[in-house]
Amino acid sequence: MNVAFSVKSWAAYAPSLATRDDWLIWAKEPVLPQGDDVAPLTQVAPNVRRRIDPHGRSTLQAALGLTDVPADCPVVFGSQHGETPRAYGLLTTLASGDAISPTSFGLSVHNAIGAQYSMIRHNPSQLSAVSAGRFTAEAAVLEAALFLAEGAPAVVMVVHDAPLPPDYAKFVSDPQCEFAWAWLLTPPLGSAICLELSTAASPVDRSSMLPHALEVFQFFLSDQDELIAPNGQSFWRWSRPK
Repeated sequence: MNVAFSVKSWAAYAPSLATRDDWLIWAKEPVLPQGDDVAPLTQVAPNVRRRIDPHGRSTLQAALGLTDVPADCPVVFGSQHGETPRAYGLLTTLASGDAISPTSFGLSVHNAIGAQYSMIRHNPSQLSAVSAGRFTAEAAVLEAALFLAEGAPAVVMVVHDAPLPPDYAKFVSDPQCEFAWAWLLTPPLGSAICLELSTAASPVDRSSMLPHALEVFQFFLSDQDELIAPNGQSFWRWSRPK
C-alpha cells in the first residue's frame, strides 16, 4: 500500500515552540518539548476560549494556524489519547461523589477538539477523529487520503497529544509531551511526500526520545530522505522524492 500527497501549508504548537522559526530550529536538533506555556489562541473569542483546556488550546492554535484552507474542507484529527486527561478529571470527580459539569463531559469525547474547530471555522464538512496507538499519524494520513481520493481538493489534518495522568503510566507506549501539528494536504504535486506500509520485516530497530507523531513531523521539517517506523512484523516508510 502506498499513498502520496503534498503539504500546502503547515503549523504547529508546543510549549516553548510557538513560531515556525522555533520549529525549524527544533527540527535540526529535536528534543522533547517541555514547559507550561499555554497557547494564546487569540483567533478565538474570549467566551469560547475560556471553555477550552490547555491541550485543546495547543491543538486549535496549530489547526487555526494553517493558511489557504478552503471553506468546506474535510477535517481529520488524530490523537493517540485524545482528551483522556479531561476524562480522567471527570472520573476523579465522580469517584469523590461530586457532580460533573455537562460541558466538561461534552468536551471529553475523542472528537471534541475537532468539533470545536469545525464550529469556530463555521465548517459544515466531514470531520473524522482517529486513534491508532503510536501510529495515529499514519492512520490520519490514510483517512485524509480517502477524502482526497473521493475528490476533495484539500484536507485539514491535525495530529495532537498530551501527557497521560500518572495513574495511566502502564499504558504509555511513547515519550510523553504536549504537542500539536497541522497540515493542509492536497493531491501530490512535485514536492509530494509518500507513505508506504510494507509487510516485510523492518530493516531498522531503534528507539527515540520523541513520540512517534513528533518523529513524523521532524522528518517533514528536515531534509531526511526517509523515516522508517517498525510496526511488529511490518513497517511504515515515509519518504520524499530525491
